[in-house]
Amino acid sequence: MKNKLFVIVTLLLALASCGDDYSQEELRQKKSRVWVCHNPLSELHGHACRERTNVVRGRYEECYWVGHQRVEDSFCWLLREKDCTRSESEDPGWLEWQKEHCPLLEE
Repeated sequence: MKNKLFVIVTLLLALASCGDDYSQEELRQKKSRVWVCHNPLSELHGHACRERTNVVRGRYEECYWVGHQRVEDSFCWLLREKDCTRSESEDPGWLEWQKEHCPLLEE
């Protein structure tokens, strides 16, 4: 019995230590896009969308809810890195939505 317990604990520790070891370049690539919350009734409006798990709802997108109410017109939209790159010769200024949301790629 002690041997089985030892093997199980050892396996669990080994699996727990198997983390993802990403280089800085890989981390930067992972942030080449972000889903942004559009729900003016929510405090998450304009922030990165995030999925949650709840015993009642199961897996759900937090952006779509305010309290216990599902907001019908809420959605998450995709902001890509190329949406935030510009050349001064082609586009001398950013649009308001770019100023507001492109910093999310830096977080």
